[in-house]
Parts: sequence; structure tokens; C-alpha cells
Amino acid sequence: MSEGTVVAIHIASASLEAMRPVESVRAVPGAGLAGDRYFDNKGTFFRDEKPRADKEVTLIEQEALDALQREYNIELLPHESRRNLMTSGVSLNHLVGREFNVGGARLKGIRLCEPCGHLERITARNLKGLVHRGGLRAQVLNEGEIRVGDPIVVHPSTAKRFSPDFLAFVKALGGPDCPGGPAHCSGPIGLRKSARPSGRVFLEQRTQGFEGNTCSSEL
Repeated sequence: MSEGTVVAIHIASASLEAMRPVESVRAVPGAGLAGDRYFDNKGTFFRDEKPRADKEVTLIEQEALDALQREYNIELLPHESRRNLMTSGVSLNHLVGREFNVGGARLKGIRLCEPCGHLERITARNLKGLVHRGGLRAQVLNEGEIRVGDPIVVHPSTAKRFSPDFLAFVKALGGPDCPGGPAHCSGPIGLRKSARPSGRVFLEQRTQGFEGNTCSSEL
């Protein structure tokens, strides 16, 4: 079932070069989008290291750019965001750790693509309005062609989810809610008790979808 659409595609052949619109692009596992700077190891943040999955493809929601203008009166055009794919109709934040098809390519969400100082400098704008909605970094799993207008199809999650009773139990212990609410407390689940230097025991619930976040409750 389609959950979104590719509204625009942009690539740049070199660092700091203006992003240019294209009607289609080929996604290649381990490399990214043919013709883009990171495909040829020429991106700003490439450091002569092994290829990194989170630099292969970047996406941003059209709705996020619309909200930036509506709420902060800041206009950021799609090519100025320096993201490869602009989407509509799909929540990219929910695709961290998920696999999805974009046209003929299969991708996997790796982590959020937060705005950075580099982007603020080259756009000469304050982009705090894009925090937590600056887009998604994704890895190419299967090679394929992506075209403007292609559907985005999200694959059903096979992750385990905590039951409402368990979440209520954790909350009763005084622990915080999971980031983004119970719907985001999904697997793979690593549930364990671990002794801390303080001698206290913590119940840890590690989740996908919010990098670096851990839902913890003291026992």
C-alpha cells in the first residue's frame, strides 16, 4: 500500500555545488544515488573512510518545508535543503529502522537527518524550525530507478511491541514515557537489568527509531 510520493529529486556532483533537479536517478547499494556527490565520495562530510550507509540517500518532507515557512516565516526551497528526495504524504521520522520501496529501489531508514551548522551557513538561515523534522538518512538495499511521482511503499514492521500493560508497569515505577509515545517503543527489544555504579538497578528498554534514546526506569 502506497504511503507517500516522491515530489522532487535533487543531486549535486560536488561538495558545495548547487543541487540540481532531475526527473530520475539510479539508487545503488553501498554507493547511493548515481551522479550525487556522495556516490563519488566528494561530499562535504566524506573523510576517506569506508562508505557509510547513512550517507547514501537523504529525504525530507514537503510538509516540513511548508511548516518552516508557516511557523517561522523562513522559506527554504527543496534544492536548498540539500536533501536528495523530497516526499509528500509519509512521515519520515517513523521510517527509522524500517524498510520501504521508493519506485524501483528498496531503502532502509538509518537515522534522522537533523539540520546542522554547515547547512545554516550555506543557506544563511536559522533552521531551528527543522529540528526533528529535517528529514531521514537512508541506505540503499536493492538497486533500482527512482522517478519523480513514484510511490513510497512502507513494508510492515516485524518488530515486537511492548504491551500496554508493560508500558503501564514501567510508568508506575516512575519512569518516563518512551520517546514519541508507546507506538514508538518497538523492537528489536533488549530488556535487561543492569547494575550501575550507584548500586541501583535499572530496567532498560532499548528501542529503534530514536537514535541514542533509552527508556529507563529505576527499580
